[in-house]
Amino acid sequence: MPAKVSTGKKDKKPKKPLTELTERELQRKLNIVWEQKAKVEAEKINLEKQLAKIDKQLELLKVQEDELDNARHKVAQKKAPKK
Repeated sequence: MPAKVSTGKKDKKPKKPLTELTERELQRKLNIVWEQKAKVEAEKINLEKQLAKIDKQLELLKVQEDELDNARHKVAQKKAPKK
């Protein structure tokens, strides 16, 4: 008889409909959802802060790019043969 191969997943019991859960079980599930929601909202705030920093960096780089491009054109004009 071959040995049972583990798939790494737990055998899940069939879920009870929410209306069949006790008030205590519902409250426990609700608390878990609230905790997860708070974590996701905190992560969203952190990502928005990171995005704002990245946008600021990108804007600074665009300004530097424009300045360097203008300087390059001025140098090229100086080197161009005058008529």
